[in-house]
Amino acid sequence: MIERIEKLPEGLPENVVTARINALLSAYRDSVGIDIFTQTVDGQITAIFGGMDGSFSLELCGKADIEELDSYFSFLSGTVFCDSVTADALHCEEKQYSDLYELTDAVEITDGDGHGRISDVYHVLKMGEDGDIVLPPFDPWYTDLCVRFNHGAADLALCDGAVAVAGFVTDQNALITGVAVGKSDRKKGRGTKALKTLLSNIRKKHPSCRVFAATQNAGGFYIKNGFKKVGRIAVLMY
Repeated sequence: MIERIEKLPEGLPENVVTARINALLSAYRDSVGIDIFTQTVDGQITAIFGGMDGSFSLELCGKADIEELDSYFSFLSGTVFCDSVTADALHCEEKQYSDLYELTDAVEITDGDGHGRISDVYHVLKMGEDGDIVLPPFDPWYTDLCVRFNHGAADLALCDGAVAVAGFVTDQNALITGVAVGKSDRKKGRGTKALKTLLSNIRKKHPSCRVFAATQNAGGFYIKNGFKKVGRIAVLMY
């Protein structure tokens, strides 16, 4: 049985999936609202998912009813963010996997925060890519979430025409969602500078935070900057 709940249950695992739900709650609960749901089988919670506008983060907590979840997400024509094991269990129309990396090196705290003007962030994100880091098509809703660092739900660093964005940040976990550099400014170390400034921003606010990055093609970029590969994340399209 799937039902809507008002807040997340206690004792959830602290990972990048639940961090997304918590960050959305922090940024948007008082404005447009976030929907949170549980699935219960034989009186036990087996799945939790939350999000907005048909886009959900899903965490399995037990032996879930996969057919019910599939049916529900298909009915909503939803997008689902989850780990790769969960993705393999579901029967969605399209699966897109990204390798997951975790920051291992100490972060040197920088003086500048690189927050800049929102209009400049939009401009750089629309331009595009750094090496083999390819951003998704420009999406005002997505970018709006990413730049709401003043809500404590996200952060960014804009440095010399490059921007690094963390779309989901909590005290326990943060997820880097993109690094962009104008094509004419590539191979000058600007993406690395933006990323390191972003990491510094996160650690200033959340000293014990685990920082992750999810990417399809840019593993070398993140490894060069102190990350190691730890798993996979999937985006499911229903």
